[in-house]
Amino acid sequence: MEKLITRKEAAKILGISIATLDAARNNGLIAYVQYVQNGCVYFTAAGLQEWYYFYADGSMSVNTTIDGYTIGSDGARK
Repeated sequence: MEKLITRKEAAKILGISIATLDAARNNGLIAYVQYVQNGCVYFTAAGLQEWYYFYADGSMSVNTTIDGYTIGSDGARK
């Protein structure tokens, strides 16, 4: 089941302000943000995506390996 997130939550996940998120959406840099189990993925208009993994307490994972994927210091799956 998908969980919709707010603009504020999406901005926090991506480490940007709401104004920056809105500008990115308005300029076609980010098409939408979708929450999925154990992480968040955002898609640009070109279809590029980034995955971020979160623990049950809501904290973002960094500098680790999850499901065989390396998670960098920015929280993005490499």
